Amino acid sequence: MRISITLTLLILFTLLVSGFFLLSEATPSIQVGESATALGVDRQTHLPLRRTQSFSVDDASVYSWLKLVDVTSPTHNVTWVWLTPQKHVYYNTSVIIPDLGKGRSWSEYYVWSRIDVRGYAPSQLTGFWTVEILIDDAKVLVQSFSIKDDTPLSQPVYGFSWPSYNIEVNINSGPSYARQAVINAMKQWNFSQSWFQSAYGLPSRPIYSLIVSDNPSAPIQIYFNETQTTENWGCAHYQYWYNSTGHFTKVTCSISIILSLKDGRKLNDVAIENVALHELGHALGLDHVQRMGDLMNHICGNFYDLHYPTTLNLYTLYQLADIHKVNTALKSYTLSSSIDYTTSPPFEAEQAIDLTGEWKGSFTLWSQTLIDKQVKKCYTYGTVVLTVLTQSGDRFMGGIDAEVDYTECSPEAEMWVASYLSGLFQGKIVGVGQIEVVVGFNALRLSGTYSTEKQTMELWYDKDDVALHITLKKSPEPEIMGAEFKVSNLMINPTEVIVGKAVEISVTVTNVGKQSGEYKVTLGINGVVEDAKTVSLASGESKVVTFTVRKDTPGTYAVAVNGLTGSFRVEKIIIVILDLLGRYLTAPQTVRQGDLVTYKFNISGPSSYTVNVSNVTMHDSRNVYVQSLIDFAFNPKSGIPPFSSTLVFKVPEGLRPDTYTLTITWMGGGVSTDVEVTLIVKEAEKPFDFSILVSPNVRNVTRCSSATYTVNVSLVSGVPKQVTFYAPKSDDKLAFNLDPPSGIPPFTSTLTVTTSNYTELGRWWFTIVGEGGGVRHVTDKVYLLVKIASRISCEVSESAVSLGGKIKVSGTITPISPNVQITLNYTKPDGTVVVRKVLTDSKSNYVDTYAPDMLGSWSVKASWVGDEVHEGAISTRIVFMVKSAPAAFKVENLKLSPSKATVGQNVTISLVVSNIGGEAGSRRVTLSINGTVEGVRDVTLAPAENRTITFTTVKNVAGTYAVEVDGLNAMLIVEEPFSFTISVNPSENTVVKGGSATYTVTVTLVSGKAMLVTLVTPEDDDLRFSLNPDSGIPPFSSTLTVYTHKDTEAGRWQFTLIGKGGGKVQRTDKIYLTVKEAEEKKCIIATAAYGSELNPHVQFLREFRENVVLKTFAGSQFMDVFNAWYYSFSPNVAAFVSTQESVKSVVRGLLYPLLGILHLGVIVNNTLSFSGEVGIIVTGLVVSALIGFVYFAPLTLIPLYAAKKLRRNVLELRGLKILLLLWIISMLIILVGEAILSPILMMSGTGLLVLLTVTLTSLTAGILALKAAYKISHRE
Repeated sequence: MRISITLTLLILFTLLVSGFFLLSEATPSIQVGESATALGVDRQTHLPLRRTQSFSVDDASVYSWLKLVDVTSPTHNVTWVWLTPQKHVYYNTSVIIPDLGKGRSWSEYYVWSRIDVRGYAPSQLTGFWTVEILIDDAKVLVQSFSIKDDTPLSQPVYGFSWPSYNIEVNINSGPSYARQAVINAMKQWNFSQSWFQSAYGLPSRPIYSLIVSDNPSAPIQIYFNETQTTENWGCAHYQYWYNSTGHFTKVTCSISIILSLKDGRKLNDVAIENVALHELGHALGLDHVQRMGDLMNHICGNFYDLHYPTTLNLYTLYQLADIHKVNTALKSYTLSSSIDYTTSPPFEAEQAIDLTGEWKGSFTLWSQTLIDKQVKKCYTYGTVVLTVLTQSGDRFMGGIDAEVDYTECSPEAEMWVASYLSGLFQGKIVGVGQIEVVVGFNALRLSGTYSTEKQTMELWYDKDDVALHITLKKSPEPEIMGAEFKVSNLMINPTEVIVGKAVEISVTVTNVGKQSGEYKVTLGINGVVEDAKTVSLASGESKVVTFTVRKDTPGTYAVAVNGLTGSFRVEKIIIVILDLLGRYLTAPQTVRQGDLVTYKFNISGPSSYTVNVSNVTMHDSRNVYVQSLIDFAFNPKSGIPPFSSTLVFKVPEGLRPDTYTLTITWMGGGVSTDVEVTLIVKEAEKPFDFSILVSPNVRNVTRCSSATYTVNVSLVSGVPKQVTFYAPKSDDKLAFNLDPPSGIPPFTSTLTVTTSNYTELGRWWFTIVGEGGGVRHVTDKVYLLVKIASRISCEVSESAVSLGGKIKVSGTITPISPNVQITLNYTKPDGTVVVRKVLTDSKSNYVDTYAPDMLGSWSVKASWVGDEVHEGAISTRIVFMVKSAPAAFKVENLKLSPSKATVGQNVTISLVVSNIGGEAGSRRVTLSINGTVEGVRDVTLAPAENRTITFTTVKNVAGTYAVEVDGLNAMLIVEEPFSFTISVNPSENTVVKGGSATYTVTVTLVSGKAMLVTLVTPEDDDLRFSLNPDSGIPPFSSTLTVYTHKDTEAGRWQFTLIGKGGGKVQRTDKIYLTVKEAEEKKCIIATAAYGSELNPHVQFLREFRENVVLKTFAGSQFMDVFNAWYYSFSPNVAAFVSTQESVKSVVRGLLYPLLGILHLGVIVNNTLSFSGEVGIIVTGLVVSALIGFVYFAPLTLIPLYAAKKLRRNVLELRGLKILLLLWIISMLIILVGEAILSPILMMSGTGLLVLLTVTLTSLTAGILALKAAYKISHRE
């Protein structure tokens, strides 16, 4: 108790002294006027650019900026400590503010620090960051900001899932800290999967549990490489197997992790755990993702903070855990909207690292002392109390006190304990589960371990012949019974706004107490309470409280929320417009059509917004908008204030002179600002100009004649002036004349061009020049085609032609013009025109042959268009008449139906006769067969009429006949009719009731072409008939099987078969079948053994035979074989058994297993009752196998044992191959017999199958029994 009081007073005294010095140092002669986080700092104005608290992984940097005021002497040191989202120190830097000397001070001084984001570690450490700012080692400000990744959410997978949920991991040899880092990563994956299902209330599924194992064949193997050989810090290689159903059967993965980088730096435990977390994600089936802050991004390793599995990774594993076979659907799964996929679970180990509190335990001390003039080791032990008062991150401090309970070296031990184990201490967490502690002013340095799970701590010291071991256990802390609240994460967004725009201010409130409660959150701005909200929280619950404010006055506003402070700025967007010379524009500008206009805009305002041109309008004095006529060019069109932009545009030459208002709308932060400019547009001063147009562009003319053109002169611009024409100089070939030769536009002049005998034939061109008012224009080329006249003649071959006939039209072009196109226009009597085109030959002649299609008066004329040296010409019109033609006949389409006939069958011979003439007429049609006339028809037809003529003939002799009708020929084939006969052998057969008889049916072709014949059996309830096959093309044979049953009446039956085919029906002679009563077969041995046929066991045997075996074809045929064998010896055996009571007992005992086997056979047969034949075969196999095993297997032991003595390999099952082959053959015989209903095959197959099944079963059982006996005897 004394020690505890002393320790407490000492700690309080130390804290008071420390607090005094801290307070004295925490009030520097310097004030923070303004602060911000931003994307950059202007190097000229030293003001922040784009103030914000929300950053992206694609941003280049984050700046922390301060405006310090009233900075007095002496020098000052400003330090920034950048803390990651897990509150680990990422970076710190300092700036020295120089001393201006006594009596002087800085009124304003700007300082800043930055961290790079894009391509650096912060791009991987997404979340809320904080910056602690210290001035002269005193914390004056804490800034908060966030780094986010907006990459689309997607978690690809490798396409496999583990067949087992418990996965062994073998961590091969490596440093202990590295092995522990891998174990922590495994724990994190296990914890994260359970946390994910619980946190989001998902239906429970098994998780993939990673288990540490020493098994060298574990599916996951982890290896450590001493040095880096590639750019990767680790890699995973996996393989997987699946079966034919697609189910995964095995997965393996090999993971390698480096310990040192290429530059020599060693990976610490944080970096190794990062790599292990990432590669284990691959082992579980996750591929790389694009989001920089995600654990499964391809760049995930760093030395600072651990990357934990995100909910995106865990959701995918949750899906994989329910897929056990090859499935590609997961590659495009839909994410549930109820889950935030950018968060991570808390780290199971790290969140529990809280060492504050009281730790109690004992210590042991071995030290050297001088006893009886000899140096000896002495032993001391006692109690110790270690109290951790405060902890910040990985550092902690407090006090320690120890008391000696026993010592062998008093008083030296008491003095050492009082000196070294009493007082204050400082500690640090140096690794997972590892700490270092420095005690007192004597700086006793202890190393040790802790376990947050067991709440234990151990410390050691072994140096200078002193060995100290301390074991501690944490004392239970008193519970906080009420509600206790913590406010954190002050966020102001945005930190720069335009007047009137909203600013959102939010904090996170957490109830760290044990009970629910309410907490009031108060927002103060510039020292005035702006708003307040009350929030209700359960124990452990957190909520974000958000305030929204708007300010209409520009300025900087200080924010305070329950002890957390910050600020934001409110500014206006100001736009100043200048002219081309940079002067402020105060009056309207005057310009002319076609002028280039330039304006310059200076834009100032908050740098957190982008200002851009959103709209440009321009209207005249009548309020008519004309901006669509103008191309406005801004450079740049947008920017971050402050910036300048230049507007350049050209006034359209066609814009009407007027006073115009130009309005430019600038948009920034959702606020628009209009700037108006007045522009006075005047007409442009244009020079005189005119245009010349000659029409037509081309004229044809013959020698010694003239061509005229019209020359139009138009005024283009300016004041009209005299225009004079200049044509080419006239000569003996062409003469030019313009009338008038000049004028004032607009005016028209006539150009006449005259040719002579000297003018060369062909194509001429020239231009006309016009000059006036200093302007000279030359027309496009004007063409003159000089040609000679031509003629074309046209004549017809005859003045009249019959309808359907042809007329020849011919003529000649002069002068000779070979290979030119002639156009012939034929005019019909109804006025329609038919145009035909032909070419002239080498002598300039042309010919066209045409068949007129209408009666009456026709005309034709020829023309051509001319060529380069000849003018075109048109002939005179020539008239000719088209008259009707006399009757003319055409015979076609000779047909025979049918072309192949049978003897005596009618054959129809037809053909079509047409009158293709112009008048009605008659025609005789003659039919000849083999040169003999057999028919004549006379037909009268009108013009264009046609008629079908038919003849009918019958031939009674088979053969080939030549048919000819008026020059048309065909062949007629006459054949004998189809006929066949049916015979049955034998004609009479005998069968016992329940049996069957077979006959052979033969179908023979008698005449004609063979056709399909179908055999039809009679219908009878007492007899069943089967034909195989029941149809065919003669000649062919078929097997007729007649089945009887037990109710078939005994006696002589008769029936016939019918054959149908080719329209013919044939019947067989009468077929006879004699049915006899069946002799009842008795189970005479069983009857003798049991004494009566009424015994239930005898009745069962009879019912098995009658109701199971004999009901099927296979069974009935087997019974024929069995009865022949059984009744060959059973009467003698039964007679002997019936006279010996003792033998009866033995036989009954032997029959009991058989009865049980047959009862099992009944069950099997009932199970397969859907097919009687299959059921009886399977039943026979089961019964035969069991009979062989029960009755004959014991009998094989003695011969097999004897054979074993003679031959060592007699007990090998391969010796039964021949029997097995015969067994398969017997099965095939049964199948064939069943297919063709062959009694002989079925009797042979079933008898052989039963015999071989009994033999194989008994021999196999005997061999296996002897083998087992040999193994047991040799083992002993």
